[in-house]
Amino acid sequence: MNTSRRSFFKAAAAVAGIGIMPKFANASVPQKWDAEYDVVVIGFGGAGANAAVSAHDNGSKVLILEKLPEPGGNTSVSSGNFLWCKDPQKVRAYFTRLFDLSHCELDQDLLHTYTDKMQETVDWLKKLEPEANIRVVNRSSFPHIPDNEAMYCCTVMGEKGSGGGPNLFGLYRRAVEKRNIPVWLGSPALQLIIDDGVVKGVVVQKDGKKLRNLCTKGG
Repeated sequence: MNTSRRSFFKAAAAVAGIGIMPKFANASVPQKWDAEYDVVVIGFGGAGANAAVSAHDNGSKVLILEKLPEPGGNTSVSSGNFLWCKDPQKVRAYFTRLFDLSHCELDQDLLHTYTDKMQETVDWLKKLEPEANIRVVNRSSFPHIPDNEAMYCCTVMGEKGSGGGPNLFGLYRRAVEKRNIPVWLGSPALQLIIDDGVVKGVVVQKDGKKLRNLCTKGG
């Protein structure tokens, strides 16, 4: 999956949801950094794991921060289902009708990013773990709306023949571990270090100490 910096962060926003992006107080730029990484990912759930793997596979030195003692986030306690499609154009038509019916504003650029990446979902998961058992478990929630048949609800099956969030996150976690991406568990991000409107790093609490990590590409 070839990812430009712009499309990487746009896709991440589409997946994670702008409304749940964390908010931090700002900290000043230190004279000396405690550690340096190209990319620091805050949160080791499904979105964070995929962001970290994508950045790593595009040549970045990555660090994952997780405030809890165990990773997984919402993904590990979710149904583990995800959407996949073969025809993004039909899925865009389907979503456009949904938004029209609900009288909601629709960002066409974001919709194109979302549906184009949806088409790549299964290929991406198979890249992370070729032996993954991925099955279609359902179709659209609104079958009366035209073009609903273009979208599939899938899951990663476990050894006992069932899906679920733990199976999906387990795949992501193994992908992170396979790449030896460092993960700091129990290490909450406290502040963003911003200089002239650009995120330069993050203040993180680790083992009772506040550390200032430099991000040369993005946090």
